[in-house]
Amino acid sequence: MMSGSFRPSNLSNSLTLQRGATTTFLISSADNFTSINLIGSTVTYGGDLVFNITSYTPAAGEAFTLFNMTGGASWNGDFTSVMAGSLIFTDDSGIWSATDGSLNYQFSDSTGQLSVTTAVPEPSVCALFGIGALALVIAYRRRV
Repeated sequence: MMSGSFRPSNLSNSLTLQRGATTTFLISSADNFTSINLIGSTVTYGGDLVFNITSYTPAAGEAFTLFNMTGGASWNGDFTSVMAGSLIFTDDSGIWSATDGSLNYQFSDSTGQLSVTTAVPEPSVCALFGIGALALVIAYRRRV
């Protein structure tokens, strides 16, 4: 098996990320992150994808185009795993997702973009909050 590294750049030739390889993107801020510009070529996903965000916590609404596909560029394949720090993403038909507290991270195979949104609470959490609020209102009204 061959291994190697390359610097982020513009690629007009196809790129194949082999099974067993690890592709790491450093994300230092909303405006400072590594990316690969694919111009009219194909990227074949494989191996592990890692987002190094150890020195930066993305905010809701931020997006990072890591595989910038232009000029008819396309993708195929899929990663074995996707991780960001200690977060392990789950794959749902090419959309990799993980939740950390109030943030939801989502990587799309088709767009090559990592996006960060506000996590939506589970319906059961909302229901428990509603029941708790109702109990407080009832208790307050009984005291009055």
